[in-house]
Amino acid sequence: MRNLANDSIRFLWHQLLKDTLWKMPRTNDWKITMIEKCRDYYRGNTHELKHIDEFETQYQSLDAVRWYTKDMFVYKLINQALRTEDIDALYILRYYIEDLCLGLKNKYKEFKELQIQLEMPSVTLYRGLRLDRNQLLKLKVNEGNLMSTNGFLSVTRSLDVAKFYAGRDACYQSTTDMTEPVLFIINIDVNENKIIVADIAAESMMPDELEVLFDLGSIFEINSITEDDVQRPSKWTIVMTASNDGDKILNDYILFKRGDMEEFDINILFGEFL
Repeated sequence: MRNLANDSIRFLWHQLLKDTLWKMPRTNDWKITMIEKCRDYYRGNTHELKHIDEFETQYQSLDAVRWYTKDMFVYKLINQALRTEDIDALYILRYYIEDLCLGLKNKYKEFKELQIQLEMPSVTLYRGLRLDRNQLLKLKVNEGNLMSTNGFLSVTRSLDVAKFYAGRDACYQSTTDMTEPVLFIINIDVNENKIIVADIAAESMMPDELEVLFDLGSIFEINSITEDDVQRPSKWTIVMTASNDGDKILNDYILFKRGDMEEFDINILFGEFL
């Protein structure tokens, strides 16, 4: 995650990436190129090459979310490219990224409608993981600030699932493991937030995990970071709220650049960040 106050340029980069991809005319070459490059990358890896063959013959755009939940080449390459901000890899993978973003957008509509029908517009989601203490102290400094994700953010409706991934209930810790269990509690109001988030449990390869997925570059305000250091390792709880402020940052910047350019072109604007 990144602090928007200190790194708004990288946030804008991710937002403009999506806008640029959607404005490109889609062709059949997109899929062909992606498959060729993936085969080159996994040359000699019979396990992943088999998955690539399956993708070539079986993949449909409506299946994008389901393919993302599989622990295979698509998930691995996209998250690696987003984490390292590898523009060449992201360009090659644009065929699938566009499908995934559109799939999440459609599922968000279903998610929002269901929560409103249930008269439960406020939703609490969870994420569990382990972080080293230096990372946690950096997050602590940003308490009260806005943070954005590097890519898609996987969370769960289940507190128990999140605790399991954080290892909070483990009765022992390896002497070589210097990480500490962290529980993220994320609050979102579907009536107030425009942020795209989708319940993908029905499409997941592990439906019992009740997975929910946030779209690229989602924004959160860090409300509080607390440490329970009664026992070692410490147990951390980070409470966040989904925020719409990312839209304002992006729109303000685009309006500023429109006035600065005789002929506004979002592709040129995206290129300024490369």
